[in-house]
Amino acid sequence: MRNMLLNWISDLFWPLSCLGCRRAGVRLCRNCLDALPPAPPPEHIGDTPIVMAGTMKSPLLERAVWYLKYRNAQDLAEPLGDLMAAAVGRAGIHADVIVPIPLHPSRLRRRGYNQAALLAKRVALIAGLPHVDALVRVKKTASQVGTGSRRERMENMANAFEIARSGKVNGKRILLMDDVCTTGATLSAAADALRRAGASRVIGAVVTRG
Repeated sequence: MRNMLLNWISDLFWPLSCLGCRRAGVRLCRNCLDALPPAPPPEHIGDTPIVMAGTMKSPLLERAVWYLKYRNAQDLAEPLGDLMAAAVGRAGIHADVIVPIPLHPSRLRRRGYNQAALLAKRVALIAGLPHVDALVRVKKTASQVGTGSRRERMENMANAFEIARSGKVNGKRILLMDDVCTTGATLSAAADALRRAGASRVIGAVVTRG
């Protein structure tokens, strides 16, 4: 009921139109998606390789992620997930299980959905892989937006995650998914938790760098 109300308010004040060219009836049109700069090559953040669907210099992707997170535009998980799946395929990444970065339960209650889980479900559908909520966010961390240095963000995220379903990750190659990566503190903390639970490899995947 809450999401239905949010969708109604969103449609009332922000009629559906392309975030790039304002074409009516679609949130991201095919022309704008095709015009996006090519995805950058994967990069490592600590021990974790990160695949990005698009460059951090794309205002369109930044705007799309913001709408997905803060304006209840859950429909954006489909085109953004498609971009992520394509980037993972081009990078030659092989995984056994897809795991989304979880929200803390209090934040999930406020937002009503986890944008990383929506993206993970879309990529899992395309890749034909299982999607497992193997992580639990046990520490209510401060927002990473504007937190400061990488060291401060790493301290903010220390011990933030625990494993809920270790049998689903032990010995598996994990594709760990989130919407955006800034310093990599969140992905690194989650990847460390998965490796402690026995994951053989963890690869991060995001829409873009922050």
